[in-house]
Amino acid sequence: MNIKRVITLLWFDFYHSLFRLKGLAFLIPFGLFWYTLLWFLNEGGSEFLSSIEGLMLISKLTSLEVAQELLVLHPPILSVFLLTALTVTPLFVILGANNQLAADASSGSFRYLLSRCTRLEIFISRFLSAYFMIAMGIIFACLASTLISLNNDNRELNETITYALQSLSLVLLYTLPYVAFMSIISAFMSSALGTILMGACAYVMTFVLIIYWHSDFPSISYLLPNTFKDDLIGIARNDSVIAILGILAMTIIYLSIAWIIFRKRNL
Repeated sequence: MNIKRVITLLWFDFYHSLFRLKGLAFLIPFGLFWYTLLWFLNEGGSEFLSSIEGLMLISKLTSLEVAQELLVLHPPILSVFLLTALTVTPLFVILGANNQLAADASSGSFRYLLSRCTRLEIFISRFLSAYFMIAMGIIFACLASTLISLNNDNRELNETITYALQSLSLVLLYTLPYVAFMSIISAFMSSALGTILMGACAYVMTFVLIIYWHSDFPSISYLLPNTFKDDLIGIARNDSVIAILGILAMTIIYLSIAWIIFRKRNL
């Protein structure tokens, strides 16, 4: 594998995705969602988060104990960014990583690239391109949340910046396996729209199966990355370490399955 070719393919796809439907299908709803949420937080949301009603609302995204720790011991607005970003990650990844391979594999466009690079280089560059586009949106949302937090949360600059970087790292890490999950769907499907629909259906059906069978087969919860969400933001440090290792392992497993499908596909 030639790293230079991977970077070239990555940059080409990333740059053109920003101005094409597969990029706009993610950037527009992502931007509208975070603009609305951050506008609310900037217009008095900090006071609401400090109230009992705010605490109860945030506890819907995680346990009450974790919500109390995040809102009391850390800047509340950045805590909302962290919890919200982790919660909506599956939705926005389905929109942002839907067309890694599907459309070009179906149209035969990859045949021109295969004369100059390998399938593995195409596969890795498309995965990284989709991830970087989503990561770019997350970074801007975190930056805006940090600026609003500095103006409203009345916390020390060092504390706010440190917590912002920690929150951003957790969200970016949590995004990885979901992009890899969509790689499986994209490698199998033949259209971007079909990938979105299949990705959403596969995620929802797997989530329902986990809820239904979890009591009899607890290990089934490891089919999706959201089993690590509470551990990732958990109080105990060991939980975070376990979550990080689990997320990385799940990413590798998903990518391996996607690569097997893509390698055998007739391009």
